[in-house]
Amino acid sequence: MHPYTIPAGEWFIVEEDSRHNDFMMLILSGEVVVESDISEGHTLTIAVLKAGNWVGELGILDGNPRQAACRAADEGDVVCAILSRQEFLDMLDTRTQLAAKLSLILASNVAHSLRDMHQKMCRYAEIQNALRTTL
Repeated sequence: MHPYTIPAGEWFIVEEDSRHNDFMMLILSGEVVVESDISEGHTLTIAVLKAGNWVGELGILDGNPRQAACRAADEGDVVCAILSRQEFLDMLDTRTQLAAKLSLILASNVAHSLRDMHQKMCRYAEIQNALRTTL
């Protein structure tokens, strides 16, 4: 892992990018805004991540294009530690216990995100049902 500073407001992950999906970052300070395009010209803020959160872990795990765009919040720079896919793969060979612990952390983060998304989808369905019955 190596440290990196992202200036306030700068985009550093582009949604649907399949060329730069081979790293993840641990946020050390600052805030990261995660957004996704929902329709022509409209975006949805999915999350605002703070110190201790990981960004980009799906790309490093499966190599698929980025699912959302990420930028440093306008209020200040983001300091992070970057881990490349190759560094992660090397860690699996040379530092297996550390790699196993990191894998469990990442799996836990993905599980948390899935549970959060499930709750949001249930709320969305409730709102949609309420709108349908009142209209």
